[in-house]
Amino acid sequence: MSQPGLSSLEIARGMRRSIFASVFGSSFAVCIALQFLTGFALTLEASKMQIALLTSLPMFGLALPLISTLLLHHVRERKRCWFPLVTGHTLIWLVIAIVPFLTKAIGFSGGMALFLSLFFLSCMLGSMSVPLWFSWMSDLVPRQQAGKYWGRRMAMVSLVQVLAIPVGWLTDCFPPNNPLPYAGIFALAGILGFTSVLIQRGVVEPPTTVLVAGKSVWQSLREPFQHADFRKLIQFSCFYNFAVLFADGFVVLFFLTEIGADRGITQSSLAMAASLMWLIRWVMGRYWGFLGDRFGHAAVLRLCTAALVIWPLALVLWGRSHPMQTLMGIHLYMGLFNVGFETSITALQLGLAPAPNRPMFVTVQQACAGLVAAVAPLLGGAFLQWSTEHPGWLGSLDPYQTIFLFGMLLRLTCAVSFPLRFQVAKGASAAMLVRRLMDSNPFKVIHHSYVLDEGIQESERVDAVHELADAGSDIATEQVLHALRDPSLEVRRGAVRALVEIKDRSSLTAILEAAHTPETQIQSEAIESLGHFGDRSVTAFLLERLNDPVLRLPALRALSHLGDPSARESLRHWARDPSAAPEVRATAFEAWCHLSDEDSIAPCLRFMRECRHDLPRWQAAMALAKMAVAPVDFYSVLQQELRVRGETVTAQTHLVDHAPVAREKPLRLRQAATHLTHRGQSSYAEGKWGDAAQAFTLAALACLEIIHPAVAQEAITNPAGFQQALASLEQTITELAVTRSRLVLSLRLAEAMLRLENLTPRCSVSEEAILAHCLLRKLLGY
Repeated sequence: MSQPGLSSLEIARGMRRSIFASVFGSSFAVCIALQFLTGFALTLEASKMQIALLTSLPMFGLALPLISTLLLHHVRERKRCWFPLVTGHTLIWLVIAIVPFLTKAIGFSGGMALFLSLFFLSCMLGSMSVPLWFSWMSDLVPRQQAGKYWGRRMAMVSLVQVLAIPVGWLTDCFPPNNPLPYAGIFALAGILGFTSVLIQRGVVEPPTTVLVAGKSVWQSLREPFQHADFRKLIQFSCFYNFAVLFADGFVVLFFLTEIGADRGITQSSLAMAASLMWLIRWVMGRYWGFLGDRFGHAAVLRLCTAALVIWPLALVLWGRSHPMQTLMGIHLYMGLFNVGFETSITALQLGLAPAPNRPMFVTVQQACAGLVAAVAPLLGGAFLQWSTEHPGWLGSLDPYQTIFLFGMLLRLTCAVSFPLRFQVAKGASAAMLVRRLMDSNPFKVIHHSYVLDEGIQESERVDAVHELADAGSDIATEQVLHALRDPSLEVRRGAVRALVEIKDRSSLTAILEAAHTPETQIQSEAIESLGHFGDRSVTAFLLERLNDPVLRLPALRALSHLGDPSARESLRHWARDPSAAPEVRATAFEAWCHLSDEDSIAPCLRFMRECRHDLPRWQAAMALAKMAVAPVDFYSVLQQELRVRGETVTAQTHLVDHAPVAREKPLRLRQAATHLTHRGQSSYAEGKWGDAAQAFTLAALACLEIIHPAVAQEAITNPAGFQQALASLEQTITELAVTRSRLVLSLRLAEAMLRLENLTPRCSVSEEAILAHCLLRKLLGY
């Protein structure tokens, strides 16, 4: 969608030109970085307080954008106001470059004062140009392309920061305290900055939008403080910036003066550390932005604020003993979390501020934070100077360790004092965000989320949704839900399966919508997945789907996972229906057994004997195993038996003698149970499944003293003994039924095996014999 008065081609060219200009603008920022400003100031014999001003003066300049923000209500051509401001901001550095030579030529002793004056003037002009430029770009860039534009621009800015390495190397090629390399760098900065200005000037400017109507200047200025949520953000920004700048401005000074080249710390080292930080920022920016959109930018801000509390402690503990490792480590750590902090606080600024007066809100917040923070380096410098003059007042800590420790304590106070809970920008808690990050590999999840959302090739999106299903993390829920509308059938099916693995209950509504789609494949996937969410409100919907032959099987599978007792009658009906397909009956039995209904045991055993299809028969056997036997044990035995018939069962010759329960039984009882077990093993090896199932079952009941050993042995050949054994079993079940323990279900299974075996001795199957063997192991304590 094109902007008013501009064609799509003009907008596209303007955005490309602006990104190209950012390359030169970022190069300009590299050349005037704090490390080079500090080195230049040291050549002019700056004091600690003057070094502190290098951090304070830009903060004081942040109050001036209020003037240019007010101009936005009255000017129609922002570019015409922006150009002289930013031109002065960049070209002043050509004058700064000659300050040491000019003062030496005229014999002026205030070189540092002149440098600070010019530096502050540049900061003032640059700060005043920022609101004009942001207003210009916000009107130029279409809303639907804003993320792509700012993402690409940020990527270019981050990559260009690597130029700090050759610039730092250049300064190391000259003797210490030589102003010549810094003069060359600042002259280059002026040229690069003005080049960026000329390129940006060629960007087309759309018509100005009216920001605020019918409000006075005083009303516009008061609104940010009257807004409850935004007032919290202003307070936090002021305190946090104060805590950060109290000590951070002296890190470069510490490494250059206290550590120095003798310990391997040079301008090149500082440049490499800064470049490392920017590369990490470039990598991490997309991840923090994604997490902010998913869990709320307030949660990301709280997490990053807490994480950034501790890094000054590394300077206190290892700054002097391991300077190079500490330098690289803290910049790597800051790169991980600084970009998350900046991304989230910027998003909160724009999100909390009302749209009509948003520029004023943002400008007021930055001005307040800048003015408060501007005092911090001055106080830090005074504190550092005082600590130098009064050594040892804090034990063995030197002045720099002391100021870094105080800086950390200020950060900690800020993190504890400001909970950052907003009424408008609600989201998850920081603890919830940490738990989600610990659940899976967030880099993998977020990467595949981007591929799923932006991938052009169908194969890429299919692979991405499969990877997200394997990850099982609800970080990607939003992208997977969006994939339910993907044009690819495979992607949509994969999205349903991924939502099942993620188990995010918030996606249940979307799954229900997919279950009503006319596409049978998607409908089947969605219906089956409904059972995994554990919400029994969908039971009625699933029961209705049982009337559709196409959707009956996925609906039964969903009911099997759901375990809703209200579906018992319908499950009983389909499990016992002889006209239903074996797969349908087996799935119905699985769902019925999942309800721990004793009435399902005998019909399920009978279905196993009657079914001539392996898969449904195994499914029914697994259903009984889940209810009354250890399912994993049964499944492992079944798999081994499928490979080599009889191997697992017959290999356990001393099953009874070594069982935990059997060790405490009398010898006569163990001998009888062992005899029955050996008989069951022999029958199993000969393929006599019914005899094996009966022998294994009687051995278990005899060893538990439910049936007398003599009666158990007689029951195999004598009908009277068999009836006596059943009577003993029924009496035990009656006594235990009051407790409704899992043992009751196991004994019900044993009773059903014996009863069905007595009625139809030739109809048993191998799965029933394996089930009886696993029941024996379960009851013996394995």
